[in-house]
Amino acid sequence: MADLLTRAADAVWSYPVVGLCLLSAIFFTVSLRLIQLRAFPHAIALLLGRYDREDETGSISHFQALAAALSGTIGIGNIAGVAIAIAVGGPGAVLWMWVMGLFGMATKFVECTLGTAYREVDPSTGETRGGPMYYILDGLGPRWRPMALFYATTIALAGLGFTCMFQSNQAAEALRTSFAIPTYVTGAALSVLTGAVIVGGIRSIGRWAARIVPTLCLVYVSGSVLICLSQIELMPRVLGIIVQDGLTGDAAAGGALGTMIMWGVRRAIFSNEAGLGSAAIAHAAVKTNEPVREGVVASLGPFIDTVIVSGATAFVIVLAGNYGAFKDEDVARLEAVETAAVWHTVAAEQTPDDTTPLGHRLDGVQVHAIDGTASTDDALVFELPVDALEHDGIRVGAAVGGGALEATLYQGPKALRRVELLPRPATAQLLWGAQTLSFDSELRASAKGERLRLVVSPISDHRRHQAFVATPSLVHERNGITLSTASFDRFIPGFGSIFISVAGFLFALSTMIAWSYYGEVASTWVFGPRAVTPYRVVFVVLAFVGAVRKLAVVISISDILVGLLVIPNVIALLVLSPRVAKWTREYFTRLRAGEFNEPGDG
Repeated sequence: MADLLTRAADAVWSYPVVGLCLLSAIFFTVSLRLIQLRAFPHAIALLLGRYDREDETGSISHFQALAAALSGTIGIGNIAGVAIAIAVGGPGAVLWMWVMGLFGMATKFVECTLGTAYREVDPSTGETRGGPMYYILDGLGPRWRPMALFYATTIALAGLGFTCMFQSNQAAEALRTSFAIPTYVTGAALSVLTGAVIVGGIRSIGRWAARIVPTLCLVYVSGSVLICLSQIELMPRVLGIIVQDGLTGDAAAGGALGTMIMWGVRRAIFSNEAGLGSAAIAHAAVKTNEPVREGVVASLGPFIDTVIVSGATAFVIVLAGNYGAFKDEDVARLEAVETAAVWHTVAAEQTPDDTTPLGHRLDGVQVHAIDGTASTDDALVFELPVDALEHDGIRVGAAVGGGALEATLYQGPKALRRVELLPRPATAQLLWGAQTLSFDSELRASAKGERLRLVVSPISDHRRHQAFVATPSLVHERNGITLSTASFDRFIPGFGSIFISVAGFLFALSTMIAWSYYGEVASTWVFGPRAVTPYRVVFVVLAFVGAVRKLAVVISISDILVGLLVIPNVIALLVLSPRVAKWTREYFTRLRAGEFNEPGDG
């Protein structure tokens, strides 16, 4: 069931959803004439409170609304999600995260303009509520009620798994790994703190977010900037790797260009939620009578979230050379037990430049080489120790001038796993890259008893081509937040293991608080005010459950639900975008005419 749901989530988050988000973001950027760039200075002025009016409708300020929305997007995804994107899609995925972040600013503008335009005021509390279910129904008409109902139900359910349980689980794992804090302690703390904040409604959430989110972002980004400055001579190389891989898909972990773009865009959407419509719920509570004004403020969200905060994580991971999901320190090296005559050992100085990991992956590693006489029968064999399966996989570094190599894991005569080792054109510069054969549960179950061997051999004859293979190593997996933690610790010992673990807890808490409000508003839209208290109670309980249980099935279901949010929301945005374009032209005409200036502003 878990595997089936994972495949279903991957199918939802492939070309239909990712393509819809990317193409619609490009459309909004063009049709609104680069609104994200034109309105950037005005957005800063709004955040500083220049145009605030106390007599306008709403509950929270522009700054609090943006902070509340950012608290829902800046979370574990900015730490763990970036690492996953790089591990699966290669460092070039970061480039496409940035591209989607910049285009996504236009999508967020449209979402939050509509969310503020089509909102309602609760007569009993005076609070304003809005979001996609409101602008789908009120903007498109009663015939669209089923689509609005689908959206509201889906986001309420997704909030319980996608944010509540997942964020709690990741925060608990980070604190358990770094400080040996039991997961039930983290779960209890998150439940109590979440409940204490959300009981006060959006005003309480806005005050919390305005205090916590900017501080966390400032400290986190400052740590990244400090690391980058300490390695300033390598930064051009880091940017070169990200851009070159983003345009070619040649890096070790990346592979196909399409896969890399898919993962970059996908993680950007997960990170800044442009296209999901969720932020429109937070921004609808703002104190303003000008919907376009809140759209302008909201457009800053993807820039802060994906370009700045996620970019900070990406720079440190690439700078540390952690391109894949495995870290190179503290590994168990394998020794060759059998080599064909054509294979020979060379010193590291005789091998191509190790540019892929910024020059540290070959330190102290024995390198095996073949010249231009190798055939498919020439193999390099490594026998795995008895405790090999206690590790998470085998990492093999190689530089191949032409033809191709493959690494195959054998149990007796039976081939269990096989991976191709980075074939490159004969005319290309020889560059090192690494691939990993992972030990999943299926392999562990089938490989009991007999010892395993790793065999490296040419796929085709290596006439006129050289190839180099570094001594393979058994490695322990570091992915997600632990990969980011290890990367930061490489430069500032303790910053990753201490600060990121603590920040991960607070980021998770802020995301949970924001999404509890999203689910609460959606539940209220479906069932009325009586749904608020039950939803809050369920949310707080599941915050504890998420911390102490494995969540593979829950997370896959939640991923599917979150992906499905895109379809009704983006359809509504596209249909209603002409109205947003008209309102935008009118607003900026009035702004230029000085209609919003205070007396004496000139």
